[in-house]
Amino acid sequence: MALGKWEYISVRYESGDYMDCVLYPRYKRFNQPKTRNKKYRVTREIQVKLNQRNAEMKFTRLVHSNFTPADIAFHATYGVDRNDVERVRKDIKAFVRKVRTLHRKLSLEKLKYVYCTEIGDNGRVHIHMIMSGGIERDTLETIWKQCGGGYANADRLQFENDGLRGLCNYMVKRRDFYRRWTPSRNLIKPEPIEQRITHKEVIQAVKAAQSSNPHEHFEELYKEWELTVLPEIYTSELLQLKYVRFDMRRKALCVKTKKTHRKADL
Repeated sequence: MALGKWEYISVRYESGDYMDCVLYPRYKRFNQPKTRNKKYRVTREIQVKLNQRNAEMKFTRLVHSNFTPADIAFHATYGVDRNDVERVRKDIKAFVRKVRTLHRKLSLEKLKYVYCTEIGDNGRVHIHMIMSGGIERDTLETIWKQCGGGYANADRLQFENDGLRGLCNYMVKRRDFYRRWTPSRNLIKPEPIEQRITHKEVIQAVKAAQSSNPHEHFEELYKEWELTVLPEIYTSELLQLKYVRFDMRRKALCVKTKKTHRKADL
């Protein structure tokens, strides 16, 4: 007597003007008491790669859900003599506090930010931050120096075909601290949209992904979206079942713009 069956699930995240979706198999039990599945030990190398991939995807969704081309990429580097992590954290807090105060003074929207801290191979501390726009970039760099920081560079966010994935992957490429990133509390967290799909739909998606023109199939399913990169197909070594993953963006990008103010008195 069968205790359950395999079913396919579609899980997608709509993060601002970008979407990522994965089709994967899940085992569904028939009115049976919940029991722990048998654990399969994976190698440390595989687990590290999986954790890194999941972190990149989660961080990219967070950034796409909260920031636009009108916002800022802020990068700062300390000298070799400044490797006191606690002092760096204090500098970051002071910087955020000053920028938040200036936002209120200029009647801008509440400041949003997320930053990553890493220690380079040369021992220098690096800060990578994505933050709300509206303040002159030179002003941001000046505020950072006033807070005790070192070299800094602020620039507009440059969205590519796949959004900010390249920048996001770069920001979380290392994990030198317990938390990979530190966000402001007012960030929108994208929620998954889950639905069951048939095995036939999965087969169609696999065939489309392997065809010379996968755009036709996937853009017919999601009419408001277009593929940004070719879909990826994975086969579970344990179960020999297919996984399909693809990324899309809105066909008509309606990017909100924010007014940039002239340099303000600090």
